[in-house]
Amino acid sequence: MLDAQVAQHRLECWAQSVHCHVLSNVDGLADEVRSPPRDQERDCGAVAPADEISGLDDAAGWDSIVAAEPSLARAVADDELDRVLEAMADLVDLKSPYLAGHSRGVASLAAAAAEAAGLPPATAQLLRRAGYLHDLGRPGVSNVIWDKTGPLSRADRERVRLHPYLTERMLAEIPGLAAARQIAVRHHERLDGFGYPYGLTGTALTTEDRLLAAGDMYHALTEPRPHRPVQPAAVAASLLAEEARAGRLDGDAVAAILTADGHRAPARAGLPGRVDPA
Repeated sequence: MLDAQVAQHRLECWAQSVHCHVLSNVDGLADEVRSPPRDQERDCGAVAPADEISGLDDAAGWDSIVAAEPSLARAVADDELDRVLEAMADLVDLKSPYLAGHSRGVASLAAAAAEAAGLPPATAQLLRRAGYLHDLGRPGVSNVIWDKTGPLSRADRERVRLHPYLTERMLAEIPGLAAARQIAVRHHERLDGFGYPYGLTGTALTTEDRLLAAGDMYHALTEPRPHRPVQPAAVAASLLAEEARAGRLDGDAVAAILTADGHRAPARAGLPGRVDPA
């Protein structure tokens, strides 16, 4: 059994190598790859010589990492999961000052919209979790792009389109989050097939997918971005309704999001899966 000091060192080096691998192979910007500071390199040599960390590169996966540090194996109970995902979301949103609170806000809005639409509590909880996770892949794209004040180049846009795919890959090995992952990955898909990352059309998009897509767009419009100021709620609502009229967002999902945020939305037939009171 490895002692705690060596186990901790292995974890730190593993995380560092994954970070550099993602930046160099996903982001594609050579100047974004950062070597560890020299003092960290010296610490690595002092704490765990090369012979003590030999074999780390051959680790089969997360199970091998947990075996090196058994305290990581504690299971998270279902009633704790939302707090864990909320903390993950807050950490991801530190990627940019423009994103503070974004994931938490989208999660709350999507869950409230599900409730407003009369969907079951389990659906509202699933949407809340998907909202926490929807931008998990955002750190895989450089801040050079996220914080750009001018128009994005074609190459920039292609990199932006990677972030939901990265979210999917990051969550692929967590079966307990499979349902939330699928919704989270689709938050930029559109009914007309011109969304991303997969270009899905309306027939492939669930009620939950449609609600999260509308909620993410509305909430983003009411936040500042490097290239534009905050949009007033009324303007954001109008832009969302326009997206529904153009066939890109679901009209019932838009109505539910606007109702959840306090707007008067037009009466509609309602979303599939609605539970009407007896």
